[in-house]
Amino acid sequence: MFLRLFRGLVSSTAITLRGRRKATVKKSEMAICHTSFPEEIFIEILARLPVKSLLQCKCLCKYLLKLITSPYFVKLQLDRANENSTRIIFATVSNKRYSLSSIDYYNQTSSSTEDRYKLSLPCELLIVGSCNGLVCLSDYMTFMAICNPATLEYTSVPFDLIEKIPTGCTRWFALGFGHDPHSDKYKVVRVDMYFSAANTGDPGHCDLHVYTLGTKQWRRIENTCRLSISYSIPYLNGALHWYRLTDKSRWDHEPQRRASKSIMAFDIRRENFEEVPMISFPAGLTNERLGVLQGCLSCTCCYDDGYTDIWLMKQYGVKESWTKLVSIAFPLARDRLIHPIVVRTKGEILLKPPHISGYLLGQAPSSHLYAYEPISNSLNEHDPGNIQWIDVHAYVESLVTVPSCSGGKTTKDEGN
Repeated sequence: MFLRLFRGLVSSTAITLRGRRKATVKKSEMAICHTSFPEEIFIEILARLPVKSLLQCKCLCKYLLKLITSPYFVKLQLDRANENSTRIIFATVSNKRYSLSSIDYYNQTSSSTEDRYKLSLPCELLIVGSCNGLVCLSDYMTFMAICNPATLEYTSVPFDLIEKIPTGCTRWFALGFGHDPHSDKYKVVRVDMYFSAANTGDPGHCDLHVYTLGTKQWRRIENTCRLSISYSIPYLNGALHWYRLTDKSRWDHEPQRRASKSIMAFDIRRENFEEVPMISFPAGLTNERLGVLQGCLSCTCCYDDGYTDIWLMKQYGVKESWTKLVSIAFPLARDRLIHPIVVRTKGEILLKPPHISGYLLGQAPSSHLYAYEPISNSLNEHDPGNIQWIDVHAYVESLVTVPSCSGGKTTKDEGN
């Protein structure tokens, strides 16, 4: 009801402002400031509007412009968006044009409205991660960018070879994107794994580099951990999370090669590693992946009998809080993981198809997700609409400004 009343107020105010003189604008501002709602309720209603509506409200008067762009309101809007975080963002392709779009799955309806962002991407990109409404994108070769799809702001990140590859070596790397709430800085973390191209017994070594948005360089961080090179590093509780490899393992394809009960969390603020406790899973585990689901660290486990279990760490850092959310018994999950993205209001889980696993640029785009219904224990294809997508990730819309990475100004794409 409050939203309908507020939209009516904004709509009538917009009509009043058109073609009026400066004195009339001031009266309209006073009308907004002195509605029948107390100011705190007015601001709460405003904070729950879609970002697109808030951007339109900024143009109505100076009062709304000042309020909506204030750090207090930007944080309030983000907090409210996170309370009902069921939005998914897609990296899309249509007629060889690359862009982003999103769908909010908060309402349990058969179809939801797609929000298409007028943000043109230069090439086919994967989603490294999303944090506070900012999205990190990369082709995992030569290009990386940070954008706010809702406000159409973006900036590119220098993505040259950080260090020369030693002769006779091969390099694989993983990327993560996170936020330091204390300094309000956003950082990209890159883990490079070097190993001998000729000696398959060489376990290799890992290097770690950090890029803080607003600067112009990557910094090397001392690292003694050997980390899994996996796609889409989960960010939660101010940290990025990896499995730690044993000293003798090259890859993390086989779970027994991972260090027992060991998840390493890279603290974005302190730029160091801390161990997060892990439980032991039943025999027959063939694949597993860390993620974030319902605000908790998650682990999706695939077994050789075709079952896929999804576990949540209900209390961060507490080993005993690991809880099995669901067990999905469908053969399609046997070889590759179906990765959970969001849980809808009635418990339905939307999952990424198993063949979309990262580092697969150039493959045919997908047109569906999977939806698992715990009550009926059914797993079905879910059609998000007329969307051909390359990658998909959980997402919230926000007003957070994109920090410049190049020393120049952050660019706003006008959708031309």
